[in-house]
Amino acid sequence: MYVQYSMYLGLFLIACQYVYDYNLLFDFNLFAISLTSLLLVCYALMHLYNQLATEKVYYFITIGIIIYMLPSTVLYLIGNLTENLSKDFKYISWQLNACLVIVQQVLYLYECKVSFLKKEATLKI
Repeated sequence: MYVQYSMYLGLFLIACQYVYDYNLLFDFNLFAISLTSLLLVCYALMHLYNQLATEKVYYFITIGIIIYMLPSTVLYLIGNLTENLSKDFKYISWQLNACLVIVQQVLYLYECKVSFLKKEATLKI
């Protein structure tokens, strides 16, 4: 129930913001990025909490979402603040984001290996 209510509330808040200022549809909307990213992180943390006493289903995918979304949200938030800084510093922050994407994809690949190759091996027996 929490997930549904928070999703509807987030959608309502973003829709109200766009109705109030429709030009945000064409801009880099930090509020929408922050809200959706933090909601996804909260959902992933709830999923991890619910799996404490049960079998770990999609564990590494959930970890990958958390590892990528938290720092990338911070990078997007400071993205507008780095406009006045040097291009090298801006480039470093986006390289960090690219490294986080690679870590996330490696965790996804490992989850596929753990989840699906194990099932395939037990089916052959």
